[in-house]
Amino acid sequence: MFKAAAVVGESPRMTIAKNILAYNAMMESTTEAGLAEASKVGTLDVQNLPPQIAELQAYLSVPVVEAGAGFTPNPAAWQNKDFASMAVEEAGYTWFWPFLVGGA
Repeated sequence: MFKAAAVVGESPRMTIAKNILAYNAMMESTTEAGLAEASKVGTLDVQNLPPQIAELQAYLSVPVVEAGAGFTPNPAAWQNKDFASMAVEEAGYTWFWPFLVGGA
């Protein structure tokens, strides 16, 4: 809903909260002028949120640095292993062999 230039300086979480407010206002609007006004969401104070999004206070209070630390793939996850080591590990499970050999 908001243009990229308008959200560069805010966290993605704050953008989500503003979009929720804009969506709710648009749903309640009955005129074209109301729709135009609904898309204008100003700045939000995390400590004084509107009742529609008050439950998001803990979510919005997490510092951006902590929240956006980045994704670190788990090297032990099957999708991050090479095929041979993944196949050997999966073949070690007792539930694997009936699928390979067939049977009950």
